[in-house]
Amino acid sequence: MYTRYADLNTDRSDLIEIYWDFIEFMGDCTWLPYSVADAEAHFLSLLNMPGVDTIVCEESEKVTAAISTLTSPFVFNPEIIHVEEIFWWAAHDADPRAAMLVMRAAMNWAETLKDKNEVMVTMKRLEKSPRGVKRVYDRFDLSHIETSHSGMI
Repeated sequence: MYTRYADLNTDRSDLIEIYWDFIEFMGDCTWLPYSVADAEAHFLSLLNMPGVDTIVCEESEKVTAAISTLTSPFVFNPEIIHVEEIFWWAAHDADPRAAMLVMRAAMNWAETLKDKNEVMVTMKRLEKSPRGVKRVYDRFDLSHIETSHSGMI
């Protein structure tokens, strides 16, 4: 089991499998795309955007966990680099360490950006997230700063 940057050509089907695993976890959400084709096309185009980096955990030649981040100037202070989680997910059958490995790899990568500017990292925790997610964020010294409220209008 090891981490590496995703290759969207060879990892495509594994990443889509993780994506659908997440969508099934979320349940009936009005903000999810209605068609499988639209959802997958959007997801893959998102991962190809400039500033988006995806790190995967590979076990036995299969991607079982991934994290994607968007790097940009911080909205309230352009002197700070902002690394924001797009998604962080592990397949249900993944080794329990897989999610932690991709998180650690992403945090180590963000740390390398400090040579240029200060770096702010933002990770998300959903109401439905497993309880262990908070412990992981605490372990990386991330503070609970805000709560977001979302809805379709």
